[in-house]
Amino acid sequence: MIRRRYLRALGPLLLLAVGGAYAIASWNWCGRWEAAPAAIAGVGAASGALSVGAARAEVRVPFPIVIAGYGPPRPEAVSARHAIEARAVVLAVAPVKVAIVELDLLTAPRSLVERIRTGVAEHRFSEVLVVASHAHSSMGGYDERLVSEIAGTGSYRQDAADALVAAAVRALEDADAVLAPASVRRGTADAAGLVRARSGSAVDSDFTRLSFDRADGTGTVAEVWLLSAHPTLAGRSPGHLSPDYPGLVDKDDGPVTLILQSAGGNASAIPPEGTDGSPETRFAAAVTALAQSATGEARSTVHVGWSRVTFGMPRPDGSRLAPFFARAAGDNLLCTSAPREAEVSALRIDDFVVVALPAEPSEAAAAEIEQKSGASRVLGLSNGYLGYLEPSAVVKAGTGESKRQYFGPGLIDAIDEAAVLAVEAVRSGAH
Repeated sequence: MIRRRYLRALGPLLLLAVGGAYAIASWNWCGRWEAAPAAIAGVGAASGALSVGAARAEVRVPFPIVIAGYGPPRPEAVSARHAIEARAVVLAVAPVKVAIVELDLLTAPRSLVERIRTGVAEHRFSEVLVVASHAHSSMGGYDERLVSEIAGTGSYRQDAADALVAAAVRALEDADAVLAPASVRRGTADAAGLVRARSGSAVDSDFTRLSFDRADGTGTVAEVWLLSAHPTLAGRSPGHLSPDYPGLVDKDDGPVTLILQSAGGNASAIPPEGTDGSPETRFAAAVTALAQSATGEARSTVHVGWSRVTFGMPRPDGSRLAPFFARAAGDNLLCTSAPREAEVSALRIDDFVVVALPAEPSEAAAAEIEQKSGASRVLGLSNGYLGYLEPSAVVKAGTGESKRQYFGPGLIDAIDEAAVLAVEAVRSGAH
């Protein structure tokens, strides 16, 4: 009898507690959210003799460490099947000096970007692009934002972030130290047999290759490839990290090779069939063979330009991620991790212009940005991470990759505006 009375009294208290928690979670914790217009943060250009330097640095991973790239439960790794690296390429036409550093990592959050830029400040780079290879089998623990910890990278660890920053800084410093006269060749190929659409009706199969050859004829110092294909071939086998195919293409005895994701938001890699080697190894070999067909004319005197544009972010929108009764709480959770400002950069080499975004654009999103801005290609997962990016119509319909998108239809509008401004700046030749 006493227990029954106790339970009857406890019931209303529990309902009150649950109701109170729901009300608190549903309150507008985002506050007033006003997006600033896009504005140029920096721009430069120069024409003349090209110099190039490149280097790689192994990340000193603090094992054991969580494997990023998938939802919980996440396995831990105690070693790496292949080295987890930072790879850097520096392009210089005095007085402009642009650096690109790629990390064998799922994402490149803004916190890492700022620390890396600060770490190489004395080298006076005009611009530093920090790009993630998007390997879904590499280390986690480097992003302190709550949504990232939950969605893909695991609990934040200062030593993990420190190790990544240190490797990126070493690679950039070493690349800057070996700058030497070089030429550039640009070629294209069709990767249609190597990629497929994960969602939506189209996939970006364009492959772009930039080869930087030493002027003294002693070989190639660096390769930069643009490809759309999710590095998910290595999976998340417990116990070991893997850089997936972007890290397997780069060989210690060859040129430093960066494989950068373009419209990879809805593009999956298709490894050639066979039993000789793992899927990621077979895919790396196939992409390397494809690159050999993408050749072009060498140029040692070039025009190099760069620009950086900042823009205000729209308010986060979790309406596609949470049931209707939890949407306000979902928005509040996203607000704890969403930046108020982000950036888009553009890099120009002669008439080839790449616009770099802090997102994973689908083929349709990339096509829209290229069409509106006049860019030659889009580079994703650069200088921050805002999640997936789809056109407004796709977001409103709730289709494609927008089902995983952290922001509403206004995100691509803000990025479109910033991309147009960034490309106009590099095409104007201002310096």
